Order: sequence, then structure tokens, then C-alpha cells
Amino acid sequence: MEISASIKELAGALAKAQLAFLPILQKEDVDFLTKTGQRKKYSYASLAEVIEACRKGLSENGLAIMQPTKMVDNRLVVETLLAHSSGEWIRSEIQIDSQEQSPQGIGSALTYARRYSLTSLLGVASEEDDDGESAMKDGEKKPKAEKPAEKATGSTQEHWCKEHNVAFQKNTRKDGATWYSHKQGDLWCNEDKGKAKAEVVKPEPKAVIVPPTTEQKARIDEVYGEEKPDEKPKVNKPSPPITAPMLATINSNATKMKYSSPELSALVKHAYEVDDLHGLNVEQGKSLLGMIERGEKAPS
Repeated sequence: MEISASIKELAGALAKAQLAFLPILQKEDVDFLTKTGQRKKYSYASLAEVIEACRKGLSENGLAIMQPTKMVDNRLVVETLLAHSSGEWIRSEIQIDSQEQSPQGIGSALTYARRYSLTSLLGVASEEDDDGESAMKDGEKKPKAEKPAEKATGSTQEHWCKEHNVAFQKNTRKDGATWYSHKQGDLWCNEDKGKAKAEVVKPEPKAVIVPPTTEQKARIDEVYGEEKPDEKPKVNKPSPPITAPMLATINSNATKMKYSSPELSALVKHAYEVDDLHGLNVEQGKSLLGMIERGEKAPS
């Protein structure tokens, strides 16, 4: 690795950038057979994912990455240069001897070298790193050990439903009794050690409430009396006293219908048992207007 005369500004900027780097996640899965017939599986983060996770943090702190490549003695050399806006820099090289001389093999080795060099220089790493298998000699790296399948919570392989190929779940009643079962659609399959197969138990039917027929309801009402909702007595609000505009309307209409003052007073006293118009309320005034329009008069 080579560095400029000073990397004071660069080191400070890189420290800030590292705090802004995003997590590098494994999104690529590989499952293949080696030349010796051994199966290998691994997951890794691609070069694009590494760059995407670091790009913003580098740019915001005046840092840039350059990765030119060259061939030296038929070996692929990848140079990685981390440069700062102050002019300070750090440079590293990595050589890869690809076992595959095809364009695909060289491309794979180049991508691996760039990613390995970049993560090393920036001080970052993905959760797992094993995608250099295609660029390394067969057998140099050991495959990742596969994790055993997790057992279902509350169940063990001892309590396994061979009919449905699922684990029974442990259940405990309030009295401490335990049993094992699993749900199969709308049914429950219970473990029965005394039988070769699990027993599928149908759930108890739910009670269904059927409303009475019209004839049954009529009979109930006849025997026990028809149930009526509580009725609150209606409260009649008194009508307010007659208003001056209504009095003026009554007098105007009476004049048009050629009622004399004695005739109008007689009609009011006969219909409402009051001596004059001022003793009426609004409802009575409306009724009187109707009588006047119809030409009604008090009997002689």
C-alpha cells in the first residue's frame, strides 16, 4: 500500500464517511459443485451493493474511489485509489491468478478483486465473503457449514405427524394435562401414540340460534303478551302568544273578505272563547286565518 506525504485530511474524512456507510447486505446466493463433486453454498454481497452502500458517505466527505486494472506477467492486477479533495491519497494493488481463462472467468476474478480491495481499503465488510471460489483453486476454501433446520416452537422431532409431515405442537390444559396436535385446515390432528396414524378430530359444532317462526311468535305474544317498547308520553309545548305581524295579517284579510269589526269579534269569541284577537296564540291565529279565507262566520 502507498500513501501521500500526509493523510491527515483524508483520514478525518474517511472516519466521518464510515459513520455514514449503509449496511452491506448479502443478496446473492450461490450453490454449485466443485470439480471433485463437492457441493458448496454461500451468500455474498455484490460489488454493486458495496459501492451503493458507500457511495453517499464518500461523496459527502470529499472522497472518491478509482479502480484501474492492468495485466502483469499474465496476472490480473487491480489498483484501488482512495483520493481526497485536499490532494491526499491512499493506493493499494491486488493480483489475481484466475484459473479460468475464459472471458467469464476473467470477469469473475476481476469483480472479486475489485470488491475485495475496495472493502479492505474502506475498512468495511459484508456479513459473509466467499464468492472468490470461482477465481481460486478448487479446494482452497472450505464451504460454509449449513445450519440445522430450526424446530418448531413447543414441538420436537419426537412428536412428528407422518401423515401430514409437520410437527405436533405441545398443548397444556389448566389441570396440567398435556397433549400434542397441529391444525390441518379447519380440523385438528391429534397425536395418538397407540395408533399408527394420527387421528383427525373434527371440532365440536357451534350452537346455532334459530329465530321463532311467525306462528310461534304469535303464540308467545298470546300467552305472555306482546312485548312493546317503552313509550314516553308526548309533551305538548304551549303555543306562543300571537305576534303583531300575524294580527296585522288577520285584520288585513278580514277587511278584504268584508268582515266588520263586530263580525270578526263574534267569530273569535265563538271559536276560541276569548274576547279579542290579543287573547289568541300563534296556532289559533293560523286557524282563524283559514276561517276568514273560507268566509266562515259565527252563528247568529
